[in-house]
Amino acid sequence: FKMDKSDGAPSFENDIFSLALKAMEESKANKRVEKTYLVVGENKTGKTTLISVLTGEDAKSEKAPTAGIDFKYAIKKIDSKKVILNYLEIAGGRQLADLLSTTLNSNKLLETSFIVTIDMSMPDTAVHHLDFWLRTIRETVNKAMEELESKSPIDASKVREQSSFKWEGHTDARRVSPIGIPVIIVGTKYDVFGLIESEQKKWM
Repeated sequence: FKMDKSDGAPSFENDIFSLALKAMEESKANKRVEKTYLVVGENKTGKTTLISVLTGEDAKSEKAPTAGIDFKYAIKKIDSKKVILNYLEIAGGRQLADLLSTTLNSNKLLETSFIVTIDMSMPDTAVHHLDFWLRTIRETVNKAMEELESKSPIDASKVREQSSFKWEGHTDARRVSPIGIPVIIVGTKYDVFGLIESEQKKWM
């Protein structure tokens, strides 16, 4: 996704709402849909700024560092349909990564996605950090799936079906191991990345 305000509105925000609306149409819901995004990443990778953009706040205003878990939401009507997007930012970087297990609701896996922010101004560590968060998310989702399986095998089956359906017919379907729920990766500080010498960019 690209955050672009050239047309007066962030395209990332519009894409997020469009994805939620598409999910609503696929589920044949006709009035409202609610989605939750857990936003994670290293310290100072732009999580708070990203959420400000997605919720229509002033992303350029000075903000105090987030402590622990912060919750915000956005509501938008599309074709008379109500779309509610919840954003849970988990601050503290790796030190508070364990909070993932407390914020991921096993009963809401079908309505939950992750957003991982990576700092592209530091290409030598960005991929390493991304690998950590993807592994942490996978472990957290696996535990939530085990919990859901014990409570409702039918719902657990629906989550697995949704995950595998996205790869149906793909040439790499047999080579990948889906995490289980959608993960959106957002590269921040691209303006700084553009000024970095090409040799350093090879890390990305």
